[in-house]
Amino acid sequence: GLASDGPGSNNRQDLFEAMKVAVLLQKVHSFDPMIMQPEDAVHMACRGGAHTFGMADTIGMIEPGRKADVVVVDLRSVFVAPVHRVLSALVFNASPRDVRDVIVDGQVVIRNREVLTVDEQNLLAAASEAARNLFRRAGIATRISR
Repeated sequence: GLASDGPGSNNRQDLFEAMKVAVLLQKVHSFDPMIMQPEDAVHMACRGGAHTFGMADTIGMIEPGRKADVVVVDLRSVFVAPVHRVLSALVFNASPRDVRDVIVDGQVVIRNREVLTVDEQNLLAAASEAARNLFRRAGIATRISR
């Protein structure tokens, strides 16, 4: 499986970056440019996660009767183009800024790059306040802005 979880992913909640780093690190480690391909990383992020959680029979694939999450990525971007291979573009060029729509278990949570389920600005403010409070209680100076 492959995921992003904060400190274990260099403090980045970005599965696109996790896929890219996984492929590149394997190439460097093995000195073999073919050791891991973009399709391997996409498999790890999707089907591999379902296997890791012991849920390969219920999630991890778009198929009738399974729970499914769908992420629609807009590959028409100067940061992604030209697209010679879709999976290579997803792994090596795409980023969260290219995500257009997200459907989680049948519910649209992002449409046309707009989060529909939470107020992002309020959530970011609350997260920053919680972090400031945690640092204050721990007696650690922080530069987290208000």
